Amino acid sequence: MARIAALLMVTVLLAQGVWASAAEVNYGGKVVDEYWRPIAGARVAIIGTPVVVTADSSGTFAVKGTLSALRPLEFSAEGRFARTLIPESANMRDMVVELNAMATPVEGQAVDLAPFGYAYRKGVANNPSETKWLLPYLKFGFNNCSLLCGFLWEETHALDRVEVEFPSVALPDAKELKMVSNGYHWWVNVGDILASAAQPIVTPRGTTIYTFQSVSKGSVKSEAKLYVTYNGANPSIGVPVVRVYSEGKRWGKPQEVEIEWAFDRAGKAYDGRIEAYDGFVGKIAPLEGGNGIKLAGEHHWRESAESKGRRGIRTTVYGAADRSANITVWTGCGTITFAPADLANGPILVPSMGVFIALAGSGVTARQFQEKLATEKKETIRQRVRKHAEQSWAGAMGTFYQLDKLPAFPVPPMETPMQIDVPEKELVAQWRLGAWHLTRHAKKINDRMYGISIWPGACYLAIESWQVIKALDLMGMHEIAEKGLNYWIFAEEHGFNPAFSDNNGYLIRNEAYDMRHSVGHGNIMETAAIHRRLTDNKSWFKEAAPILKRACEWTIRQRKYWNNQVARENWFYGLLPPVSTGDFSTEGQVFYISSLAYYGGLKTVAEVLAANGVDGAGELLKEAGDWRRDLRVVAERSANLSRVVLTGDGTYRRYIPFEPYLRMPAWDSRMSMSRDWLEINFSSLWFAKEGVYDVHELIIQEMLDVVEERMLKLNAFGDRNPAPARLGPPLEKLASEDAWFDTGGCFLQVGWHSHPGLYLISDDIPLFLRAMYNSYAADIVPAQGYIFYEHTFGSAGALDKTFEEAAFLERVRMMLVMEDDNLLWLARATPRVWLNQGQKIGVKNAPTFFGTLSYEIVSDVDNGHITATVQIPSRSAPESVFLRFRHPKSASIKSAEVNGKPWTDFDKEKETICLKGLSGQIIVKANY
Repeated sequence: MARIAALLMVTVLLAQGVWASAAEVNYGGKVVDEYWRPIAGARVAIIGTPVVVTADSSGTFAVKGTLSALRPLEFSAEGRFARTLIPESANMRDMVVELNAMATPVEGQAVDLAPFGYAYRKGVANNPSETKWLLPYLKFGFNNCSLLCGFLWEETHALDRVEVEFPSVALPDAKELKMVSNGYHWWVNVGDILASAAQPIVTPRGTTIYTFQSVSKGSVKSEAKLYVTYNGANPSIGVPVVRVYSEGKRWGKPQEVEIEWAFDRAGKAYDGRIEAYDGFVGKIAPLEGGNGIKLAGEHHWRESAESKGRRGIRTTVYGAADRSANITVWTGCGTITFAPADLANGPILVPSMGVFIALAGSGVTARQFQEKLATEKKETIRQRVRKHAEQSWAGAMGTFYQLDKLPAFPVPPMETPMQIDVPEKELVAQWRLGAWHLTRHAKKINDRMYGISIWPGACYLAIESWQVIKALDLMGMHEIAEKGLNYWIFAEEHGFNPAFSDNNGYLIRNEAYDMRHSVGHGNIMETAAIHRRLTDNKSWFKEAAPILKRACEWTIRQRKYWNNQVARENWFYGLLPPVSTGDFSTEGQVFYISSLAYYGGLKTVAEVLAANGVDGAGELLKEAGDWRRDLRVVAERSANLSRVVLTGDGTYRRYIPFEPYLRMPAWDSRMSMSRDWLEINFSSLWFAKEGVYDVHELIIQEMLDVVEERMLKLNAFGDRNPAPARLGPPLEKLASEDAWFDTGGCFLQVGWHSHPGLYLISDDIPLFLRAMYNSYAADIVPAQGYIFYEHTFGSAGALDKTFEEAAFLERVRMMLVMEDDNLLWLARATPRVWLNQGQKIGVKNAPTFFGTLSYEIVSDVDNGHITATVQIPSRSAPESVFLRFRHPKSASIKSAEVNGKPWTDFDKEKETICLKGLSGQIIVKANY
């Protein structure tokens, strides 16, 4: 493992779609050691092909070949080893490849961090493009300094000691060198100067080592960058070899592992490679003789079709004792990354990829381990919830309160236009409070605008006010929702963010707190598109459309502005620039949610513009499609390079953390910021929420398991949410494993949770009901009129938070009325007990994308019938209307009638009746 002209241990994707047909590649350059001395005889191979050449006596190499896609190069020479990124073109002739010898790690020895960073070297043409974020370093006040080299790490470190080694032919004075470490991410420019620790040391090999020590030892824990600068006048000072050490980071015990694949699938060859980040991989060997593995280098292989026996490899892996090491196994049939530290808990089985990792000598094969798990009958939380009795208002509230002592619901001074009547009268009462709660903190700005506040006082924040506006629209409060949107759309002056190229179309207002939460631009766009579909207000849309179109064009411009600054192979290519996203930081960062919110706004507005015949909408839709493809690439990279996570059934799932350049979930990392809050509130489940992935795609289903197992349960984080005195049961009871059902499904700021909606879209109704009711119970404050906390259990944040209440009200509406593109769902997620004998479910005056809807469902299950009267929306016809009767005993529909006549379009397994091609008032009857 070594540096490649400062491309330090950067892992790469297998190239996909770089070109459509075979093409000639032509690469050349020089291979040098860490002192830039030529390495004769270095081996150069194109990974995944038989192409191999050898460097000549001056270290010069040239390699040509015909490839169907761009692929990485691998370099090796006498224990030295390195890989390139995927080349940027088919013709790269001036590469300088540095092989830094890295001896096999020794347990307990300090880990040198330098090989695991993106490194800049002065005067080198092919520094990784990420290293531009080391410049300009003059913000540190080093006006006369020269940047010799620098490092960027994906994760933060508590840098403790830096060794800088120069050839003795041209030595600086120690006082002329300055080491600066800084920042918990790459876009922070506040540094700490490391002090010279001792007199320089002359080594037997004729070099001189300068050592620098942190002056804030024990306190600085979040450094992601290091600068090595020179402020002397000697032009002959070269680029030094740098070794970087972090306080307490030492190599752990080596582990010999067996990696087995294709034990449950056949037909495809698993050609591939293995690499380490923050770790070390020894030479590989076939798992068994004759298993079809042909070694193509120290760490990559080809697999023949004649494989027999257990397919796979064995090797030795090393990781630091702090669990930071990740080992990535790339194969032609999928990629997974695992943490060697997790092997202490037993073998790692990743069913989705068909990969099994175990400690050598364990005697356990993949099939044996599968049989063991089958015998143990372990289950994930999601599997357990599906078997559990469905959650209810009383069940969720009873966990935290004494139900017979709860205060009565207040009577609101106004009614919500959309009315509901369901068997749980507490839910009806909370719904009736909705319009009043969401509007009582609103402020009239002028006849055209309302400021929709997210808590008492004037806090109009696009990043959260959108949810309140959307909920008001969904409940029929269209006038105030529209005026709330007008506050942003028709603002006299919009804000300006220096991260962007211009502000011509930026919807964030010129107000400090709003500009600090820049995700709101996309949220307002998407909410405006939904308002148009719900209201069919043509005059409003005629005036708003040019502004919304300009907002789309601005969004596209900013994406292109950023992509012109970064190389296509960079992990964050295709996203937006670093922007401030919330309270936790005024610094810009590249979070997935920022791009996903903007993408969602662009896509939904473009669709509405196109549906209304606005010129240029087709081009906007095309740009949205291009962006979706880029977003899927970056998401796939995260899924490949982020370690798999153990779930309750004893197997592991892939996971996408909330930002690029993060190879593990935030709770497993050394991030200094609110890592749990960021991981769940800014969850990468937004890739599914905004339609970049379909909710049924495997990676999203895997992520939902991980989120439930690791984030959405009080008994995992009970120490961070001490139960307030107002709660009845003690915290010990709530944090017990027995409380897993009643305390799970929510965490911290429930208004940001996207998983309830994803459960509903995927028809996982028991999971949806548990998440909805439990998040309500964890957030509600009965003693103060059934208002909502910002954070669960009042652990932090504001009281009387309308953002969280609005999210809850939308979920209630989704139970009863839900649009899914051009489909309309009725009673999609009503609890089964709501249709016990004699019970009724009623909805009146519900606005939908297709017009106003009303329906009533009456249960007569004791006599084998459930009947509904439905007033089909009349403004425009949905493609289909799906009516669901969730029978209290899960009985299947035997036959159906519409207006007294037999109706065959029903699905007895999904409990739905499809009402297609109907209009006006209809009567639907299901027979059991």
